[in-house]
Amino acid sequence: MNDEVSWNLTPAEQIEVDTAIATLQRVLGPKFKHLTPQDRQERPKMGDKTVAFVEKVLEYAESHPQFLPPYVEHAALVVDVTGVVALSPLAHALSALAVGAEDTRMLAGSEAYTAALAYYQSVKTAARRKIPGAEALYRDLAERFPGAPRKQPQTPTP
Repeated sequence: MNDEVSWNLTPAEQIEVDTAIATLQRVLGPKFKHLTPQDRQERPKMGDKTVAFVEKVLEYAESHPQFLPPYVEHAALVVDVTGVVALSPLAHALSALAVGAEDTRMLAGSEAYTAALAYYQSVKTAARRKIPGAEALYRDLAERFPGAPRKQPQTPTP
């Protein structure tokens, strides 16, 4: 079997990571807003290409305020643009960490599941060969096996 990941943290590293996450949650958590899936779908999105456009609009709104619609508050626009500029590198860094954590978790899980399947097949084969102790292990593992559910024997209906 190919072992691509052997991931662990020392106790000191775990404390350091937990402390960093707690700090991020304490500082950033109250400032973050959460959208529903419908909110995410319905709202216009500001991507990398639109950042320059929005920043240019802000420049023009400051130099030519007569064109700013009365329902758009200049101060709110400044706060929003500043927020986007500040949050972008943070969001990219956190996203990269999240993707790395998920990919590593998936790889470790894949390796663990592959090894577990190999053990299960070994126990199954041993149970078929009537090797002592294997049948009990096989029955216990078979109940927990996440594969397709076994068909129950059909009882005839009167």
